Amino acid sequence: MKTSIFTLLFTFCFFTVNAQQNDYKLLLDTFFLHAENGFKDIIGEQSDTESNFFPSKLVMDIGETKIYKSSYTYSTLNWIIPLAESKKAQQAVQDFIKTTFADTKLYKTINENDQSDDNNAITSIIQIYRIKPNGEKPALVFQTMMDKKQFTITIYEKH
Repeated sequence: MKTSIFTLLFTFCFFTVNAQQNDYKLLLDTFFLHAENGFKDIIGEQSDTESNFFPSKLVMDIGETKIYKSSYTYSTLNWIIPLAESKKAQQAVQDFIKTTFADTKLYKTINENDQSDDNNAITSIIQIYRIKPNGEKPALVFQTMMDKKQFTITIYEKH
């Protein structure tokens, strides 16, 4: 029963996201939902057998999405957007973080800004960890990184 409900929900989200690609908050919700099963429902066919990166079946109107899959680590979904086109996505990420990770008992947010001397490059990183019970090491679940060229969103497989 639980599997049938998840399958129905994933199918609904897949079609909804394809129909409304400009609603980035909905897209982030969908990606986060697919993290439950390691992005298995949205992973595309790999053309390069030497790589651990797979295309996503969900095609974005800006940037590109790749799913990293390896037998040694958890899967990640990476959405890489050229910085000049990322303003709307950045706003959606801020809204997503405020609504999804608001509970400070369950999540910890770390913000880092680094300005290097290399062409005045500024890197801004936000990492969100899920706090585990019993003092276990927190699990990284969401991350953004922005530099002079791109804005990258990474969602980690839930574990």
